[in-house]
Formats: sequence, structure tokens, C-alpha cells
Amino acid sequence: MTSLRILIDNTPDTDGRLHSEHGLSIYMEACGKKFLIDTGLSGKAMDNARALGADISQVDFLILSHGHKDHTGGLWRFLEENKSAKIIASRKIAELDYTSDSRGIRHSLNPDKDLIMKNKDRFIFLDRNLMEVRDGENQVSAGTCDTDAYERPRGNRLLHINGLPYNGDDELIITVVADGRMTVISPCSHSGLMNIIKCAEKRTGMECSTFVGGLHMIDGEGDLDSAGPSIRESIRHTIKKMHTGHCTGKTAQERLRAMAGVEVFRTGDVIYC
Repeated sequence: MTSLRILIDNTPDTDGRLHSEHGLSIYMEACGKKFLIDTGLSGKAMDNARALGADISQVDFLILSHGHKDHTGGLWRFLEENKSAKIIASRKIAELDYTSDSRGIRHSLNPDKDLIMKNKDRFIFLDRNLMEVRDGENQVSAGTCDTDAYERPRGNRLLHINGLPYNGDDELIITVVADGRMTVISPCSHSGLMNIIKCAEKRTGMECSTFVGGLHMIDGEGDLDSAGPSIRESIRHTIKKMHTGHCTGKTAQERLRAMAGVEVFRTGDVIYC
């Protein structure tokens, strides 16, 4: 069984002993290895990891899902605490300019590119290739989504890359195959939920059992179709179980809670899949 610990999320833990912030970081143990998926916005995820008994210094792989700073901002803390893990990322995060119009004025969402280049010997940059870790029939893989048949989240309209509309083509999709089940982890799903699921099924040859991640639905956009018109169908007929949070807007979270098989995660939660 694969375990995922939400080290930090927008939603605080129930007793308030952990940090929360607009960002996401997930600690995962799978295939006999320790993974960190994203680092959150500030580095506070590493404090939470210590409080939760997760030893960041022993992480084998850090996967940076995409370049936005709410997923890469804690990289400096990770590098302070971990001296050996390989860092998996799209090559684009070191090369392209990420911006957002979400506050009415264009502002940077860039990762710390100087830090990335100073530590480039630890990075495995992906283009269209996959990173795979195998343990017998179990596997963890990360790679970009090569499927574009379905609409991408409408929340992407506020985002740009090199001044052009952002479509998430730098975003790494993580698939975990364990005990005959396939889990998809997509922290923001900028590529579109159905595109991601179809890409993961093509990659593994298996149906998606569990989805973990955000859906990039802007707060106030309560209609689930704001993440693409196929989201209702995908949740009802494609994904058996969904754990969502982070960039899934609060209104959408409340509507999703009412659907069978959907749970909303918060900082500190453990997900088994």
C-alpha cells in the first residue's frame, strides 16, 4: 500500500499545530523509496515534516510538478536539509518565465532559477521522457502529459508562460502502480483532469483507481464545469476515488464533497492508496 502525507496545503490541520499556506507539498513512500512531491511556497512544509516524523534528509527523489512558486518556493529549505536526493523537473522550469494576472496586475510566479542552476548537478530535467522507479511490478513514474483531447481548466486564463497563455505543458504527472492499482498524483492539474487521466492510463495500461491533487478551480467559480466540461463525467465514471485540495476552490470543494468517492484533504492528512 502506498502512503501519502500532505505536508502542507491551503487548508490548515484540524488542531492548528502545523503551518498552512497557499501551496502544496506531499511526502510519499512507494517502491521502497521516499519521495517529496513539491515543496510548498515558503519552506514551512519542512517544519511540518519534522513535526509529523518525516525525515526530509532521507528523501530519495524530489519531484517538482511544475514551475509555479507555490510548488517550488520551499526548494531552498529542501536543499538545506537534503544533500543527496535527485530532483526531477521539466527542463522548462529553469528556462521560462511564469506570470499571473490573479491580483489584477501581472506578477511573477517564477521559481528561484539561480538556486536551480547552482544545484543543476542534482537535477534530472525531463523533456518528453519519463522518470521511472521500479520495484518488481510496482512503479513510480513522472512525465509530462501528451494528451490534449479535452479542455484544460478555465482558471489557466489568468496564467502566462513567456507572456503567452499557460497550458500546463511543463507539468509533470506522477503515476504510482502498487498492489495492482494505479494512482495519479497531479498537484494542480493545469493540463486538465481528463487529459491527465487518459495520459496516465496510456502510460501504465491500467485504469485510474485513485486521483490525488488540485483541480485549479478559482474560488467563486462554484460550477464544477469551470475546470472543464468533462469533470463531472470523469469523477463519476472514470475515477473510483478522488482526494482533492490546494487549488480546488472552496466553493467547488463543497460541491465535490457531496459526490460519492470524493474527499477534500488538508494539511497533515494521510492518504492510503
